[in-house]
Amino acid sequence: MHDVIRLLALNKAKEECFGKIYNGSATRAFSVEGAHRVSVHGGNLEQLSRSGTTHLRALYVFERYIEVDLLKTILTSSKLLTMLDLQGTCIKMLPSEVFNLFNLRYLGLRDTGMESLPEAVGRLQNLEVLDASKSKLTYLPNSVVKLKKLRYLYAWSVVASEEFEIGNLGGVKVPNGIQQLAGLQALQSVQATPEFLLEVAALTELRTFGVCNVRSENSACLSNTITKMSILFI
Repeated sequence: MHDVIRLLALNKAKEECFGKIYNGSATRAFSVEGAHRVSVHGGNLEQLSRSGTTHLRALYVFERYIEVDLLKTILTSSKLLTMLDLQGTCIKMLPSEVFNLFNLRYLGLRDTGMESLPEAVGRLQNLEVLDASKSKLTYLPNSVVKLKKLRYLYAWSVVASEEFEIGNLGGVKVPNGIQQLAGLQALQSVQATPEFLLEVAALTELRTFGVCNVRSENSACLSNTITKMSILFI
């Protein structure tokens, strides 16, 4: 019975152009023409880059190694993209084409080789979720405070450790002005500088909050900040 339901769901998804799976093993030309969502599970992006992606709304890439030049081609023709998930890829720098995606609401960079984000990220004015957790980011650009629609910001980094084979998780530095992101509901994990602790107290919509490297002299300020977050999940 479950197999029947699965087949019905797949057929319905095909009819509605809901999405397609690309694994790079197709012997004939692969086309995503009309599809709204594409999930890449293997192979290079060459066939996909030659396919029509003008209707694409969401792109999920589960292939560890991707060719950035081919990704650029796909993004250039995907102006309607609202979700870009590069989780687990080895990408270290985002192509400039990403920052032309005006409709982008979700940018997934979790567990990537990303070392820095350019100031151009501030152009993504409709971005609601930025997930760069378990990446190599150590700071966020100044322009991140321009993302007024941002609701979820995850950016803890993996810090190399001499004592352990697995890196430690560390907080990132955020720019001054974080209080401008008034609608933020999740913020993890940030280095607890005195300036940050004063500003973050204004983010009363926070439900999830994570800080690192809290010094003893800042503990009272942190305590006072948390008391102002009335809907924070404990």
